[in-house]
Amino acid sequence: TVFVVAENNGSNGNLKPTDVVTGKKLQQQLGRTLAETLDMEPGISQRTMGPAPARPVLRGLGGDRLLILEDGNRTGDLSASAPDHAVVIDPMSAERIEIIRGPGALLFGSNAMGGVINVIREQIPRNIPDHIHGSVSFQGETVNKGYSGNVALIFPFKPFSFRFDAGGRRGEDIS
Repeated sequence: TVFVVAENNGSNGNLKPTDVVTGKKLQQQLGRTLAETLDMEPGISQRTMGPAPARPVLRGLGGDRLLILEDGNRTGDLSASAPDHAVVIDPMSAERIEIIRGPGALLFGSNAMGGVINVIREQIPRNIPDHIHGSVSFQGETVNKGYSGNVALIFPFKPFSFRFDAGGRRGEDIS
């Protein structure tokens, strides 16, 4: 008999993550890819075939042994099975990144032995804000003459709340 004890974080019924990257720390670590953004976290490295098709590796396990979610849902990209495909999640649009290690990750699927990385974007607002909230991000690179930007706004329209976000990225050859 196997017993799994999960701690509820009270907000959405999911497991409490073992690590959370959010706020100022997320902005300071922000990279071109999800793998580059999380590369400085303990136990996380990256598998890469260049600057774009990088994928996180958690505790030495990657590929289909590491589950990457966006707002709690599977992304459906090919990055787990083919190393030349990129993860579809842009870290610039993330509000927080949750990292779940250990046996609790198996609640998300039997192949999530390495762990789970859940990128929370809050694409569908849960609450109606009192006033307009938003963020603007811009990054520039000198090695490949690339740049990227993202704008996200959440505004109230009683009894609803609306979210607008737009982002873009351009990169040239690495020199």
